[in-house]
Amino acid sequence: YTEEDKTALFKRQKEAVALVLPAYKKLQDEGRIEITTSPFYHPILPLLCRGKDDEGFDFTQDAKVQVEKALDLYKKVFGRSPKGMWPPEGSVSQNIIPFLADRGIEWIATDEGILMESFKGYDGSRDELIYKVFTAKEDGREIDLIFRDINISNAISFRYSHMPSKKAAADLIKDLKGIASFCALKGGEHLASIILDGENPWPYYPCGGEAFLKTVYKDLSSNPQLATVTVSEYRAVNKERKSIPKLFSGSWINRNFKKWIGSPQKDKAWEYLRKARRELFSLDEQKKEALEELYIAEGSDWFWWYDDFGTELNFIFDELFRKHLLNIYNIIGRPAPYGLAEPIPPVLGIQGLPEGPAKGEMARQEKILFVSSESVPFAKTGGLADVSGSLPKALLSAGADISVIMPLYKCVREMKDLELIKEKSVKKSAFLGGTHGFDVYSARHGGVTTYFIDNRHFFDRDGLYGTEKGDYPDNGLRFACFSKAVLAVVNEMDQKPDIIHCNDWQTALIPFYLRFELSSDKHFNGIRTLFTVHNMAYQGIFGRGIMSRINIPERFFNMDDLEFYGSINFMKAGILYSDAVSTVSRRYAREIMTPGFGAGLDGLVRKRKDFLYGIPNGADYSVWNPKSDKNIKKNYDAENLKNKMICKKDLIEHTGLDIPEEAPLIGAVTRLADQKGMDLLAEIAGSLTERGAGLVILGKGNEGYNRMFSELAARYPGKIYVCNDFNDELAHKIEAGCDMFVMPSRYEPCGLNQMYSLKYGTIPIVRATGGLDDAIVDFDESGKESNGFKFASADKRSLYSAVERALRVYRDKEEWTKLMKRAMGYDFSWTVSAEKYMQLYRDMIGRER
Repeated sequence: YTEEDKTALFKRQKEAVALVLPAYKKLQDEGRIEITTSPFYHPILPLLCRGKDDEGFDFTQDAKVQVEKALDLYKKVFGRSPKGMWPPEGSVSQNIIPFLADRGIEWIATDEGILMESFKGYDGSRDELIYKVFTAKEDGREIDLIFRDINISNAISFRYSHMPSKKAAADLIKDLKGIASFCALKGGEHLASIILDGENPWPYYPCGGEAFLKTVYKDLSSNPQLATVTVSEYRAVNKERKSIPKLFSGSWINRNFKKWIGSPQKDKAWEYLRKARRELFSLDEQKKEALEELYIAEGSDWFWWYDDFGTELNFIFDELFRKHLLNIYNIIGRPAPYGLAEPIPPVLGIQGLPEGPAKGEMARQEKILFVSSESVPFAKTGGLADVSGSLPKALLSAGADISVIMPLYKCVREMKDLELIKEKSVKKSAFLGGTHGFDVYSARHGGVTTYFIDNRHFFDRDGLYGTEKGDYPDNGLRFACFSKAVLAVVNEMDQKPDIIHCNDWQTALIPFYLRFELSSDKHFNGIRTLFTVHNMAYQGIFGRGIMSRINIPERFFNMDDLEFYGSINFMKAGILYSDAVSTVSRRYAREIMTPGFGAGLDGLVRKRKDFLYGIPNGADYSVWNPKSDKNIKKNYDAENLKNKMICKKDLIEHTGLDIPEEAPLIGAVTRLADQKGMDLLAEIAGSLTERGAGLVILGKGNEGYNRMFSELAARYPGKIYVCNDFNDELAHKIEAGCDMFVMPSRYEPCGLNQMYSLKYGTIPIVRATGGLDDAIVDFDESGKESNGFKFASADKRSLYSAVERALRVYRDKEEWTKLMKRAMGYDFSWTVSAEKYMQLYRDMIGRER
């Protein structure tokens, strides 16, 4: 731009502002909108309020001035004082509460990530928290907080601009209705906060988003479930507040302040700022002009640009930042420090100015498509469903833009109270060498949208993978079809993710199709795949003849590609062609590199060990928690274990067992299979009843296992109860009502029930393998860390010995109570694991193939 161009542009901008501000004032005076404010020069308030530095200076006074200047301007323009504030970058901390409250600020807004960190270890779900107004207190003052819904806010910022306006608006209304339906079950009024990074979305929408916004407001005004309100309107009529014990310090950028502090360039800039301020305040009187230069230099964007971007804009911002600091020295007549005249960023390695508009800070949010063959609460045969139901919710809370996709099984279609929304019909096509036609439906649960692939021929069956007589013979074709359909959805529905996260053999062909069939398709360029092995024993092995039917050329039938002892191996494709491989515990990641656990693929896993990650699963404490579990007779926690005995009585009555209440009660919830070591339990069950113990077993397997355990229950009536089915309510009752929980697995990639059992104070007895070994600390009479009992060898004698040890400790009620309380104190929530996945996603996105 020439100087004349810039002058003309600024003139037009001022003309626009002169029209906009009176219009905003009028709308606010009419009660139709509420206008908030931010500190004057956009500083990160918590970074100005860090307390005294080594030289005894504190920037808190500057933070107060920045707020007061903003309030003065607001009152001048709008004729009133604001009630609300958006702190720059959503940055908050406990110590900014007093001076904001003292200056009349009644509420502030920030990101839901701050809420989740503030309630770390909270046992409820994310959705139970974020649609409420909270109060934070400090030094006798308090302020209300609302929290940005990441899912719907980021959809507006980054997804809807690529969709037709009406479709995007319908998607938003659908999500809002889903939130409303969830909140209606909880009772009372709730507030969903859509908060946008203002400069981010609208340049990417046709006509600045006008058509989208008009459609949204029209649909909102006609929907009886939804109402648009200002924050102050909502606060005025809804007085209920939930208290935040201590507000987490962070911003909406990764829940921390690392965009502004902590790197060499950023820290150097802060040091220059500190020196300039110290020099200025060493004078008896500070000149107004010098103070203004200081306040300008405290703005957040100077520090934002250091280190991260590597373009010429760094040097422009750096030069302006240093100019304001130099102005301070010139105004007060003091010499500037050596080096302030030199650029802070290194001159080498400049990328040049960006082409087109630069995306705002939130544009780096990772978009994840989580692909699974089963997910709670929709369809379940094992632990994969628990992970697929819980991990995406944790990733959403960690900041991911995530959705799930799975088949629409018969059991899903038959669910009561499930509102399925039809998204699209995809006709049979030549995509990927031939794709079966299917419909796409969606449903929202726990804040996450799940898409369903509806193909009645393949998925409208009684079982997910087969019946008790065996697997469906066309499973290879079924899940190859599913994998193709997932990629067709990515192609047809503008659902291009950064990462496709595939799980187990049913999704393992997706990395293959991406790598070889779609590598030249620009729409799929840049998509990375993560393949998670939940159980190496189930690999999806099918005859060679299937290859032509699922569009895999014969040239891939060799031992270096997909061939596996004369057959084709789906899981091999996932491990071989994905950008990274993860598994569900640290120990299992090591185990699958050995012949004993690698199931014939250990050599391949060893070759890919540099791209192999062991990330433990977590427990969803919003579902599995004795404090809030709705399936059990009486809720309890570590401080109220008497109620656990009430749950035990209820379980004994429910199962019809004839044992005294003080007798040890042992439970198991599992698939009845060799892997789970349930034949070992069957062999010692009679001996355990002779020791006075009762057994409750919930699970199903093949005909042989089902018959074995049914006969066991018949042989020991009143002592052993067996339910050959999956019953979610009974599973919860077993966790709450049993004294011990047995998991004698021959191998266990992760396992979840040992984590659930700990939370319920039901002591796990496990074989030391995989995730069981990671989670359980064997009983130690010193009692410092132990939370259960372990045994090493997969044989009945070792299992019996471990149970017998547990029974001996059980007889010592004082010691057993200590053990229960220790166990209940262990935290295996998803938060830590979700952060590890987020870091892996970021590494993968930035990694060269």
